[in-house]
Amino acid sequence: VEGFYRLLKRKNYDFYLLFTGNFYKENKVYKYLVKRIKDLGIEKRIIITGWVPTKHLKVLLSNALISIIPSLYEGFGLPILESFFCEVPVITTNRGSIPEIADDAAILIDPYDYESLSKEIEKLIEDNGLREELIKKGKKRLVNFDWRKTAFQILGIYDNLLKDVKRSKL
Repeated sequence: VEGFYRLLKRKNYDFYLLFTGNFYKENKVYKYLVKRIKDLGIEKRIIITGWVPTKHLKVLLSNALISIIPSLYEGFGLPILESFFCEVPVITTNRGSIPEIADDAAILIDPYDYESLSKEIEKLIEDNGLREELIKKGKKRLVNFDWRKTAFQILGIYDNLLKDVKRSKL
């Protein structure tokens, strides 16, 4: 919200910020978010959808110009891969497992640096070449997370462990 607000102050783009996810209206974070949006006067530019079923999420993502994933803590980073799959460039944070998942296929930012976020959003809006480059890298990166490939890697680990156990018993 803060980064989007700063972007709108600098450039009056005709864009909307769409929030998806499980938001409980009694949650403190949700209440703060809604209040902050109103305080900044940008409530007409922000849509909070709440939870979105997968089939609708694909439609939303496929029509997005940019996917912004400002996670502070992320166990795996599935939204990043979903964005890669839908060929949407990603801006995300440099926290937790996110840099490992995104690699060089996304723009990584400090989640508390709102000015940097607004500038990176502007860069992606203005630079078609950068957007296309990130989309291409995202498609390449996605190949690393194929379930079949992951299953074979896990089987290989188990196979090596079993070989080590057999050798140690000899």
